[in-house]
Amino acid sequence: MTPEPVECLGMTFASDDARRAHFLERLRKLLPELRKRPDFPAGDDADILRLSDPPWYTACPNPFLVDFVTHYGRPYDAAEPYHREPFAVDVSEGKLRWRSGDACRPAAGRAGAATKFALAVPSAPKFRARCRP
Repeated sequence: MTPEPVECLGMTFASDDARRAHFLERLRKLLPELRKRPDFPAGDDADILRLSDPPWYTACPNPFLVDFVTHYGRPYDAAEPYHREPFAVDVSEGKLRWRSGDACRPAAGRAGAATKFALAVPSAPKFRARCRP
């Protein structure tokens, strides 16, 4: 089976291996300049190149981000409506009733809410002990 051509950032390569070789060589040339950055990881060039799959992923600050924005981005248009709802999948519902002298109880009869809250607050041992089921 012959490898299929690969398109990447507006360039066409004979195969994915050719794309990887091209961008690895570009990354190798950019490493001395990137090494001057304070957020550059500790490690030698060979390890960084071995762990990278440029331009998609680099084990150092990615010098190809400008290329991504240039190729896939578009100018900001204030007339274009933009609205996104927040994505919060790990937030639990329910409220706790707080009354002095009472053990914590979940509002609306949710038995698990107090336990989840108590486990999420490890710095309050008295609270945690009072809220165990």
